[in-house]
Amino acid sequence: MILRAYRDTDLEALIALFRRAVHQGAKRHYSAAERWAWAPRRLDRERFGRQCQQNFLLLAIADPRTEDRILGFGDLTESGEIDRLFVHPDHHRQGIATALYLALETEARRRGLVELTSNASYLARPFFERHGFTAIKRQANPRAGQVLVNFKMLKSLSPPRPGAS
Repeated sequence: MILRAYRDTDLEALIALFRRAVHQGAKRHYSAAERWAWAPRRLDRERFGRQCQQNFLLLAIADPRTEDRILGFGDLTESGEIDRLFVHPDHHRQGIATALYLALETEARRRGLVELTSNASYLARPFFERHGFTAIKRQANPRAGQVLVNFKMLKSLSPPRPGAS
C-alpha cells in the first residue's frame, strides 16, 4: 500500500468508495434512510470534487504499479478538520485508516496547527478516540428528512518536547 495525493481523475472512484463505505460500512450504526441521506444517489459531484481539490487529500492505493484500486482516503482542511476518512468496507482493520490518519496529522503539525477536529460517525468515534481525540459534543445533523448523529471530536497537537526525536 502507498499513500498519494488526490488527482482530479480520482473523483468518480472516491465517490464510489464513499458510497460503499457509508452504505456497507456504517450499516450497523445507521438506518438505510440515514445512509441514503448521508450518501445519496444524486450526490453533488461538483461540491465533492471542489472539497477534494481544496483540502489536503491522500489516497491509500493497493498496488503502486496499478493505482486503480483505492483502499481509502482522508482529507484535512485548512482549519485542521479531518473532514473525511473512509476505508473500503472490504479492507477494514488492515491499518489503512491509521496510515491515512497519521499522514494527515503529520501534515497538520507541519502546518503548525495546534489542534485537530473531526465530526465522527458512530463507526469512526472509537477510531478517533484510540488516536487521542476526545468527544466534546454529540451532534444531530438534519439532512434530507433524516437526523444524522455524529460526534464533534477534538485533539490537541502539543508541540514536541525539546530534545525529543
